[in-house]
Amino acid sequence: MDKGGRRPSARPSYVVIGTSAGGVVALSRVFKEIPPNLPAAILIVFHVRAPREMRWLAQLLASVGHLPIKVAEEGE
Repeated sequence: MDKGGRRPSARPSYVVIGTSAGGVVALSRVFKEIPPNLPAAILIVFHVRAPREMRWLAQLLASVGHLPIKVAEEGE
């Protein structure tokens, strides 16, 4: 344990959320409630027809949430 009484984590933590276009409202509500100090990476899988829709979703989530957003690129 570290000095704060927490167990050090050898592995990164992840939260994975999946949705389609019909889940945008729910996704934005969930994202709004995620604390900025969450000790995990959040991966969102969103079914879209065109890459520009991902940029739109990233902008929406950035406007309601407290975390930096990055749209994954091919090969990442």
